Amino acid sequence: MRLPAQRKDVELLFKTIRDLVPQTDLETLLQHVIKVSTQILGADRTMLFLFDRKSEALVFKYGVNIEEGLIEVAHQFSSSVIERAKKGEFIMAANSQDRKKFSPSNSIYKFDIKTILCAPILTDDRLIGVIYADTKGKKARLDDEKKSYFLTFVELIADLIGRTIDLNDKEGELAYLKKRLVKETLFPEIVGRSPSIKSVKEKILRITAVNYPVSVLILGESGTGKELIARAIHQAGSRSGKPFVVVNCAAIPANLMESELFGHEKGAFTGALSRKLGLFEDADGGIIFLDEIGDLPVELQPKLLRVLQFGTFSRVGGRSELSVDVQVLCATSKDLHREMEDGRFRKALFHRLAVEVIRVPSLRERKQDVLLLASHFMRFFSEKMEKPLTGIDAGAQNLLKAYDYEENNVRELKNVMERAVLTAEGRNITQKDIVFSDELLFSTDTKKVIPEVEVGEISGREMIDIKESPMARLLEESAKKGRVEKRKRPYYQVQEEVDKKLILLSLRQSGWKMKPAANMLGINYLNFKSKLESMIKEYIEENQYDLKRVSKAYNIPLKFLKTKMLRVLPEGKSDNN
Repeated sequence: MRLPAQRKDVELLFKTIRDLVPQTDLETLLQHVIKVSTQILGADRTMLFLFDRKSEALVFKYGVNIEEGLIEVAHQFSSSVIERAKKGEFIMAANSQDRKKFSPSNSIYKFDIKTILCAPILTDDRLIGVIYADTKGKKARLDDEKKSYFLTFVELIADLIGRTIDLNDKEGELAYLKKRLVKETLFPEIVGRSPSIKSVKEKILRITAVNYPVSVLILGESGTGKELIARAIHQAGSRSGKPFVVVNCAAIPANLMESELFGHEKGAFTGALSRKLGLFEDADGGIIFLDEIGDLPVELQPKLLRVLQFGTFSRVGGRSELSVDVQVLCATSKDLHREMEDGRFRKALFHRLAVEVIRVPSLRERKQDVLLLASHFMRFFSEKMEKPLTGIDAGAQNLLKAYDYEENNVRELKNVMERAVLTAEGRNITQKDIVFSDELLFSTDTKKVIPEVEVGEISGREMIDIKESPMARLLEESAKKGRVEKRKRPYYQVQEEVDKKLILLSLRQSGWKMKPAANMLGINYLNFKSKLESMIKEYIEENQYDLKRVSKAYNIPLKFLKTKMLRVLPEGKSDNN
């Protein structure tokens, strides 16, 4: 290595290298290198090419004072000297139009290129790239002194560029492996193999594959795991190491919401004794998750819209605008289209939030995932409670699959399994350990009967087993109560009586859950509900609207009558028992 003769040039050279050493971003480093190269050489134009090992070709990266068509000229020239560059030859031509040396193209004459310099960037005999520079006109300014100075600079930066390329390759490989690992595990907390849940996972991967703060709206019923989806986006995305701030819009009083989200200045209102930073400032650089966004006061929605559009806001009582870099994820169980029609949610905000929409399916829509989720929760809670449980028996599985999870979805199943692990006495969870929340409310002495269904994936409707002897017993029971007379009756009357008995039997077997009862009978839920309401209305009228009497006469839980069936009462009648 030959150092410049002038001390000031040596100091300048090493200062330049020292400034470049900490740079780990390849693109930024190359931009600095091409800028310094132009300054050192005093060239009219400068270009930097990297050598692509896959295609074994030079690929243009950056240039200074590049005219249209000049890159192609440089490519032509570079291709003619590439073999010499691979051997480490430094090429400088005082007359690029010398046909004896270079076979110049018409473009060389067109751009009036007089002097050409091509310096290979080599490290450990590996070609990393090429720096190309030229001058035009009569005066050739790329002299031997500049050549020597520049050669030293290129030798010094070669290892630096090579190290940065290797580092970027390793980071790219790491990112690839991370994405592959995430894709293969598909978020262990999001349990399920149903097509609907697979679609959710694919959307998460699509959102997190880009380094861009996509606004996401997560829709789904209560208890479906909307926050879990938001956390998965944070975990798998480029902001995983940054803050993740959760805001429950339904839990914050409307008069405090603005201050909580955007902060306030001292003296902004009574009680504001000092400046307070808002949750958007806490989330700067990361993600804010606005749960139950449908409950956000309508007067605050324009302020949120401004943050989404421009990344700016002001604190309550403040005059200056503040900027934040925040990715916004929102969730709601409300029907936002209905909310917009009723004027409670702004359409502009909806369209800004819904850049990507993830609809989380209810557990009823992915019944095939019930046993997978149940096993997952069993393992989780048995580890927490230090109970060596190994499985869920057939009776318990049947109960878990027959339940409709109408109100709390996965949250309800999780609570059931936590309760089951707590009460389990053996190595397996049994049917007596499965107690749903509704059963805690309905205090009945009705014995739980497990429908005969195949264990494993649900292959069809779970039908109640109607055999000849149980049917005979039903008719005998009715006859004893005088409801089926000894004399001949029209078939339709007998059928109506049997229908009522079967409806009540299926409800008892399903723990007074209407959808599973309808499935057991193999009839449409709305049809079942209509028959039930008609039957209950008849019973209530027969007993002069005395619900306690109806409950006792037909062995129907009073709680069930009160919570499910009161709306069948005629107008003006009410339960006063």
